[in-house]
This record gives sequence, C-alpha cells and structure tokens, in this order.
Amino acid sequence: MTMKFTKMQGLGNDFIVASDLSGKLKLTTAQVERLCDRRFGIGADGLMLIRTPADPQQADFSWWFANADGSFPEMCGNGSRCFARYVVEEGLIPSGCKEVRLETLAGIKTIRIRSHADGSFAAATVDMGIVKVEDEPVHLLGHDFARVSVGNPHAVAFMDALPMEFNTAPVIDLGPQVEIDPVFPNKTNVEFVHPISMSQIEMRVWERGVGETLACATGAVAGAVASYVRGSSAPEVSVRLPGGSLDVSITPEFRVLMTGPAERVFDGMIDR
Repeated sequence: MTMKFTKMQGLGNDFIVASDLSGKLKLTTAQVERLCDRRFGIGADGLMLIRTPADPQQADFSWWFANADGSFPEMCGNGSRCFARYVVEEGLIPSGCKEVRLETLAGIKTIRIRSHADGSFAAATVDMGIVKVEDEPVHLLGHDFARVSVGNPHAVAFMDALPMEFNTAPVIDLGPQVEIDPVFPNKTNVEFVHPISMSQIEMRVWERGVGETLACATGAVAGAVASYVRGSSAPEVSVRLPGGSLDVSITPEFRVLMTGPAERVFDGMIDR
C-alpha cells in the first residue's frame, strides 16, 4: 500500500486524511486499526479518504470515513472541518470558494469556509441538519441519559460537577458501559455535560468506536441541544471540551450550525 496522507486535528480530535478521488484505494479494518494505532502507526481517532460523490449535482465530495477501530460512523463534525481545510489547501476546490458540500452516511452536509484576510483558512461552519431529542430519557447506572440524534446516536447525561481532566471518571467509568448497552442497538456516543451559564456549557465525551476523545463536534451539538431543551442554556452556546471550544447555534426548527477550527499537523507517505 502506498498512500500520501495529511495528519489533521480539530480541537485534538485527530485524523489521517488522504485524497482518493478515483476510489481505487481499498483499506481493510486491520489496516485502519494499524494506521490509527498511536504506538505502531501514525496515530489518529479516525481515517478519511476524500472521494467523488455519487451525484455531483448534489455534493462536491464524499468521504470514506472509519473510526480507529475500523467501524463506520454516520457523521463526524470535527472531521468535516478538517475535510474543509484539506480541500482548500490541496486546491481541490477553486480559490476563494466559500462553501463545499460533503456527502456522508448522515446525508449531505454543507460547510461554510471562513478565511483570514490573506485568504488562508480560518475556521469552518458545518450545517449539522435537524437534531432530534427523544421525549423520554434512558436511566442507566444511576443517571438519566437524553437520547439525541445528530445523524449518529448520542446519550447525554447532565452532571452537577464535571472534572475536565482527560481519562478520568465519570467518562472512563460510565462511557464504555453506556456505549454498548442493549438499549442502543447500534451502540452510542456518550456525553457528560455541566452547564456553566446560559451561554456556556462544558462537556466530555466517550466516542463510539474510539473511546474518550479531546473533542467531539457531533457530541458538542448533542450536548448543546439537550441542554437547550432542558432549559439550561440558550440557543447560542459555547461548548467547552478538553481540546478547546466550539460554537453551536440552534434555530427554532432545531437545525444546528457548528463552528470551530481545524489544523494541519504534518504530511507523510505510507509505503507499506
């Protein structure tokens, strides 16, 4: 296997990104796991191959996206911002282009690109679509978890206090158990939310198929919407995660816009 790649990250949620517009690159689960391994591979929470869409009239690109364990998430918010920066800097879209459409398993997502005065990439705003919150929470392990769909499944619990240190309780204690509970047939992402004010919440997340990550944008959206429905925060809210903050905006129809950074870490070549 030979593959030119770029390592990227959005608030510490990191990805291996490669262009595969011809669709010829085929990766096995074992290869994804090896490449994402932090000791024996490049190291990442996920891997994306940028491809041509099924219908070029509807989308500009599609992606083949896998979690670190080789499973396929419906959507990845931090990954979509990294995708946007990648196609800008690789010249895959015209210079000065302000919007790009990405075909995902959760549907087509429109991403607005923000630039600095010199034209370089600054940030991206992702239209996350309509977010749905189930009427009844699920009671597990002593906590009520709101069930939220952001195109992928989320379980959100509210905490009176939440330590923000990575790899500590309650995330590593409760997250793995809730992820695989039978009430979630496709497993679930798990969020732990502490509202600080009407304009800010803090959150940690256990990602399905990955484990705890420094940030999860679909999780931030799920946490923000669940908090808004609960009356704990406003429709415009900053979500603070261990890796940094994202801005979430919720419309009356529960269409959600998510804004945040994306960074290029390094480029490389895989030759085996």
